[in-house]
Amino acid sequence: MMSFRIIQTGGNLIAIGAVFVTMCLVTTIIAIVLGIPMKQRAWCMVCPMGTLQRKIGKIAQRRTPVKREICQKRKLGKTVAK
Repeated sequence: MMSFRIIQTGGNLIAIGAVFVTMCLVTTIIAIVLGIPMKQRAWCMVCPMGTLQRKIGKIAQRRTPVKREICQKRKLGKTVAK
């Protein structure tokens, strides 16, 4: 939808900016309408970017196990040999 609206502008930079502002306003209004009666992050469950971030986060958690000893040593300022 956004791509279609940008193409319709004919390259007018002000009109392209208006497309982005409109999209931000619409998504903000939807987020507020969903967030008040439901939960705060309800829009993130619907938004394509939120869905993509959730999937990437799950993949990253599986691939990068956290080693507590290394994290604690780095917090204390000690160097960690590999």
